[in-house]
Amino acid sequence: MILDQTIPVPKGIICNCIGSKLNHAANGKFPLNFSYYLVKHFDGPNDGLVGEQSFGWGENYTFLTVQGKRGISHGDMIDLNRENIPGFDVREFYVKLVYNLKRQGL
Repeated sequence: MILDQTIPVPKGIICNCIGSKLNHAANGKFPLNFSYYLVKHFDGPNDGLVGEQSFGWGENYTFLTVQGKRGISHGDMIDLNRENIPGFDVREFYVKLVYNLKRQGL
């Protein structure tokens, strides 16, 4: 994927971009199971709301997915569904994210 770096990041601001992929629409909760097909038609792989090509900008880019039919939806990324997903622990993901920000002095 080519990331658009034409928008400069303000000095002193750390930008991390995180995206995920829902592997099958039926595994997303409403309305993401409906919008998945619409986004897939126009933008390809997506999390039920945002296409993969729209995720990447900033200094660091993380794209999360798991094997099998499940995938990780936009709702899963914010723990909206409160589901355990084999291969992805959303709470641990955010603990690591905050830890890394702390290591960077934030």
